[in-house]
Amino acid sequence: MKRTLVLVLAVFLGCRSSAHSEGKPDSSAHAKTEHAPPVASASASSDASSPSASASASAVHEPHAAPPSHPRAAGSAPHFDIPFVGDTVQEDPLSRVRGFLNNVLTDNTTYRHFHERAYFLKLTERQQPRATVIACADSRVQTTAIDATPENDMFYVRNIGNQIINSEGSIEYGVHHLKTAILLILGHTGCGAIKAAMGDTTQLPPAIRHEVEGIHVPKGKKDDPKDWLRAVVANIRNQVHFGLEKFEDEVQEGKLTVVGAVFDLLNDFGLGYARIVIIDVNGNSDPAKLAAFERAIGAPIAAEDRLRNSVFAALRELEARAGPRPSASAAPPAKSAPSAETPHAPAPAPHH
Repeated sequence: MKRTLVLVLAVFLGCRSSAHSEGKPDSSAHAKTEHAPPVASASASSDASSPSASASASAVHEPHAAPPSHPRAAGSAPHFDIPFVGDTVQEDPLSRVRGFLNNVLTDNTTYRHFHERAYFLKLTERQQPRATVIACADSRVQTTAIDATPENDMFYVRNIGNQIINSEGSIEYGVHHLKTAILLILGHTGCGAIKAAMGDTTQLPPAIRHEVEGIHVPKGKKDDPKDWLRAVVANIRNQVHFGLEKFEDEVQEGKLTVVGAVFDLLNDFGLGYARIVIIDVNGNSDPAKLAAFERAIGAPIAAEDRLRNSVFAALRELEARAGPRPSASAAPPAKSAPSAETPHAPAPAPHH
């Protein structure tokens, strides 16, 4: 009886051991599963017409043991193509469209996430910006560099060369209708429109040539950083002069201040990259007066007064070569009489 019980127990234990071994994967096969690339089976099926099709077909039942799609030396790591590389090349227009719009929608989602409903409801009430800003259309100069919260704060107008004449209606709307307290003319170093205006504009495409016609700056060596900076500054001062004549009543009554400034993208002033440098306030460009103005508005420039003065002294020397600046409402620069003001570059004549 005891011998019979022992035999029954042995048979029972043997059956359990067999069932357990059938349900547990082999350790070596499990290791292959962890390290095999997930695209191996897809590569095998896509190469069905190749000489290795039979081998690939046999691997269908063992997907984790499928060979790589490219021949490789024994012992080397498998190599597969990286998805999407071919269609994200910068030169591919459709890829750039997809990338840009993806950024737009993603950034918009982030923007909405960080603003409450009440914030947008307040914006729907009415438009009441403090400043009308005319800036260059250059993609490197954006509102984020000058105003962290531009919504309902800046009436922002842009064109090539930050010209009043090319966006006169929009600027007039900002000053007269929205009654902004400041007209800020913001140029920048490294401006392509200014560089074009320094040379022969007759070779430009008609539409671009038409827009550049309002830029009257001294001709010079376009590759000379000093000449280029001098032209950038001359254009900003011309625009300030034009703005003062156009909105003379508002300025006279103290309702409007016209400010010319440079976004120093190239650090041509030596005060740091992307620094805002004020060069003209209501027609005044004297360094001492500008330094006093910036102190009054709380600008952090006190320690750099001497450097600023040396920069502006060099600019005055460069501008002295440009000749007198006529009235903005006078005849074209070549035919106008000298102004009694400090010599500047010719001002743009209004196009009516």
